[in-house]
Amino acid sequence: MITDYSSVLFDFVYMKKPVLFFQFDREDFLGKHMPQGYVSESSFGPIMENVDGIIGTLSDYLKEGMILAPQYEAEIDRFFPIRDTHNCERVFNAVMDC
Repeated sequence: MITDYSSVLFDFVYMKKPVLFFQFDREDFLGKHMPQGYVSESSFGPIMENVDGIIGTLSDYLKEGMILAPQYEAEIDRFFPIRDTHNCERVFNAVMDC
């Protein structure tokens, strides 16, 4: 997935799919809208600020079979420590416990 600042990246991250950040307006955007946050320094994928960077990085990922880099996979595992088929059950139980 190529994104700029969209939170849809979390869907891809959860599925352990590579995420590339193309933030061509990074300095301007972060200065005005989000001085801090997950889009300013990402542990989920590389951040590129120009077309050559995004094309080169995408090309590298394609050559490597779209394999998630180990440092990003480790961060995803840390961010999503529970990975099973019981998410709905946990949400339901949390709501019922309120």
